Amino acid sequence: MSYLQNTLLPKVPGIQGVFRNRSELPPQEKTPGIILLDGTEDRKTSVEGRQFNANPAGVFTLRPQIILALTPRTDPNNTTLPDGTVNPVGTELSSFRVAIINVMTNDDTLVALLGDNGSIVYEGFDSDMQNGSTIGSLGAVMQLKFAISYVLNPLELLT
Repeated sequence: MSYLQNTLLPKVPGIQGVFRNRSELPPQEKTPGIILLDGTEDRKTSVEGRQFNANPAGVFTLRPQIILALTPRTDPNNTTLPDGTVNPVGTELSSFRVAIINVMTNDDTLVALLGDNGSIVYEGFDSDMQNGSTIGSLGAVMQLKFAISYVLNPLELLT
């Protein structure tokens, strides 16, 4: 997660800041920004029906929550930025989506960290730009979904 926050996600063109926790929601001067939350982690490798003295190494999948928060618009049509620039939120969300996918899936260092049995897969997104949803106080937001699989050996965590 540290690599995502401090190295990888700041490479997204136009991002003003990457914030690690909900309490660090980006102030308007740091938008567009990314909020990075831990999300979930699950064992991908099955260990059912086997007996172990210790928790065996296995492939785990991390699904971090990568939330893009745009600068709130000043008009009811969600097209005008505070400086008067016209930039519709749908167009901006789409542009950042492409940029984040590119950074996350084409980073040689991340691929090396994941190892031979690892992978990174883009699984889609959720946004508040859908029927029945409202744009909140953060402005338009989009959560991008990635599944990052890697080998975890619990015995290596003890050293």
